[in-house]
Amino acid sequence: MIDDKQYILKIRISFLFSLNNGRLFLSKSSLKIILKIINVPRMPCSEINS
Repeated sequence: MIDDKQYILKIRISFLFSLNNGRLFLSKSSLKIILKIINVPRMPCSEINS
């Protein structure tokens, strides 16, 4: 039983690490998308101001 629990814990830990890596990847890509969305409205404003 102890061996089974340790095995399950290892699977959970590896799964959490994979989730965290996925979240980091998603956050990086989402940050790029957010920056693009923020930069798009700013471009016409800067053109209007100039």
